[in-house]
Amino acid sequence: MPEKPWPPQYSSDYIPPSDQEHWSPELETMSPDQRDLIVIGKLREQVRYVYRNSGFYQEFYADVSV
Repeated sequence: MPEKPWPPQYSSDYIPPSDQEHWSPELETMSPDQRDLIVIGKLREQVRYVYRNSGFYQEFYADVSV
């Protein structure tokens, strides 16, 4: 599944069409399984980032086996 930017990026003057039910139809109407894949992927990216960039988390997770 291709990565989607999250949160979605819109220009400051973007307004969805008035007859459009959702701000971001693709994201807001996807299946729970698809949404879970995106959420878990983003969470993994965030954990990797804080681990690489924070001595606190490097120490905190030092004894965790994956």
